[in-house]
Amino acid sequence: MNTEVSANGLTAVAPKLLSGKIWVAMFPTSKSLEALSSPFRENIKAFINALKRAGATVSVSATLRPPQRAYLMHFSFLIAHSKQDPRNVPSMNDVNIEWFHGNIEDSIKAAKEMVNAYGIATTKTPPALMSNHISGNAIDMTISEFNGKEIAKQDGAFITVNVFNDLRTIGASYNVFNKIADDLPHWSTTGK
Repeated sequence: MNTEVSANGLTAVAPKLLSGKIWVAMFPTSKSLEALSSPFRENIKAFINALKRAGATVSVSATLRPPQRAYLMHFSFLIAHSKQDPRNVPSMNDVNIEWFHGNIEDSIKAAKEMVNAYGIATTKTPPALMSNHISGNAIDMTISEFNGKEIAKQDGAFITVNVFNDLRTIGASYNVFNKIADDLPHWSTTGK
């Protein structure tokens, strides 16, 4: 519930802030590997070290995600794709957002601004409300300069990487999985 109690004991409802890209700065996602849960933290570090030793480049964009951010990402995506009526979005404690801007067109426009600012505009699947990111068991990282590199699996055997699927095989040997075809940066304990 979004209420405030004043000194005289009266309760007032805090005004809601309209949806839009201003929300993207709120409830930030960590980029720290140390924020991840064990044993995923150790597994992803070993996988990243193998990638870097082979000459690949790794750029981490997200690790631990607050549930409030997952909520904002999920519903902005649905509204932006006309899959959620902005007048009927369930509320969440600590997120005092107003999704409806008085008309559907402006509400969708604000949601699209959020989707673009979150960097989820190219995915086809809405971000999950409950994800491995919230429990510290997922990472979003861009891997580049891997083509043609020999990268060590966890058992020490090397695989020459010709396609992204080879990275999936190597990652799986470290118990780090990538299974979502339209979300290549996403690696987790389950691949989802």
